[in-house]
Amino acid sequence: MAWAVLQTNSTAATATAGTSVSTSPVTANLSAGSTVIAAFAAAAATASNPTTPTATCGGTSMVHIADVTASSGTGATVLVALFALNTPAGQVGTKPAIVGGWTNTATASQGILEVSGLATGATLGTLVDGTPATKAQNTTGVTPATASAYTDTAVNEFTLFVYGDDGGPATLGALSTGYTTSASNVSANSHADLGLGWKNSSNGAETASWALSGTEPAWGTILVAFLLPAGPPVARPMLPVLQSVKRGAYY
Repeated sequence: MAWAVLQTNSTAATATAGTSVSTSPVTANLSAGSTVIAAFAAAAATASNPTTPTATCGGTSMVHIADVTASSGTGATVLVALFALNTPAGQVGTKPAIVGGWTNTATASQGILEVSGLATGATLGTLVDGTPATKAQNTTGVTPATASAYTDTAVNEFTLFVYGDDGGPATLGALSTGYTTSASNVSANSHADLGLGWKNSSNGAETASWALSGTEPAWGTILVAFLLPAGPPVARPMLPVLQSVKRGAYY
């Protein structure tokens, strides 16, 4: 396993609605060469639903990885969004504010990760393996929360499963075998739950399933594998050089 989760943190939703949520690292300052990952679930119980997700890390725009919106049909809607950013040089050794944002007011929970050993890049295609899988569950009472079909193309990539809901409250139970769950997940929150879990990729079809209990609300999930850095160039063997030899005639 070339990657490692260095630290996690989260901000739990409260009854106060707004258009952003902020979380900062608490365990340690950001490290050079790491990647900051942020996911949030922004929920609203009115017709003015959260849309247009954004995220910044210390004021630097993060790369949008994926988002999904689910609605229970009773007016409650949740926007689940995922972002990533290679730690900027100017933020190494600091604990910057990581801010998720959206339009229209909502209550929100956010989880952040700092992960080492991931690929560098400033676009979706340079950070993740293929197209992220998103799933919206628009009816209540459905458990477990599962992912849509997703396939990665290499082993040992950082495979991340994101779960978010509009508050039930629902309690996050067991995640699929092989996944590690974040110690900072937000569960049993009346306003918005947010769960992150990860594992090594398998170079093939991936699945994820998160058991829920309590009042299962509308929920959304994202499943994606983050790329590893490109390896060193493969050394090609030197081929012998054939030299032509002139043969002279001797008398």
